[in-house]
Amino acid sequence: MPTYTIGSVPVCPALSTPTSALSDIQAFAAKVGYPIMIKAVDGGGGRGIRLVRRSQELENLLRRAVQESPSQQVFCEKAAIDGFRHIEVQIVDDGSGRAAHLWERECSIQRKYQKIVEIAPSTIVKRQLVQKVIECAVRMAEKVCLCSNLMESHSQGRTCADNPGLPSHYRSTTFR
Repeated sequence: MPTYTIGSVPVCPALSTPTSALSDIQAFAAKVGYPIMIKAVDGGGGRGIRLVRRSQELENLLRRAVQESPSQQVFCEKAAIDGFRHIEVQIVDDGSGRAAHLWERECSIQRKYQKIVEIAPSTIVKRQLVQKVIECAVRMAEKVCLCSNLMESHSQGRTCADNPGLPSHYRSTTFR
């Protein structure tokens, strides 16, 4: 998976602005490859999220995601699926730019992009990898707020996705 860095946090590729244009999503997919994830800017509850595995699916799935978005706008990112685990790090911030974590929870058991079970702490055995995720979440939180991470279960320290307080759009982060 291609990796980019924003500040000191490695991230998976994603569109930086919302769109509803098929041509924007096609250009993004051509650049990063499939699968990609389309997410309604103002979805929620699993609505407006579509996994696109092949170019032949793109037009129909984009149309459906846009229809489920009140603003008719979507984000798009390289999909972090198949072998990834969803880890959320809970953050508290004192308002002065200093943040601390309240450990992590695993939210990998999902149905239609909705969490069914949350387990705290996560079941990931490699605690040094979890510690990297937590440190990244704290660094991001010192600038934003709430972070959520997807972690590749067989990774050498790769994660994928942070949620800076926007429930329907997860921006991806990657560790190597």
